Amino acid sequence: MPQAEFAIGRSDGQEEDARLKALASTGILDTAPEANFDAITRLAAEYFKSRHSFAGVCRREPGVDQVVLGRAGAGAAAEAIDL
Repeated sequence: MPQAEFAIGRSDGQEEDARLKALASTGILDTAPEANFDAITRLAAEYFKSRHSFAGVCRREPGVDQVVLGRAGAGAAAEAIDL
């Protein structure tokens, strides 16, 4: 399986601000879970032979939390998580 490489953002925070602005512009925050995201998480759980899978994003407004967009399997009733 290929390994993902993650770059550390610049210390000035511009990259993170741009990510959050782009995320907000999608309109997916604070929406109800969608069947399409649930389907993706079911496929991910099946592919990785996992009992559960979640698809989500993190934001920091007003605090920092994780917004769960889709879920499948055990723990599928989880809600947003404060970080």
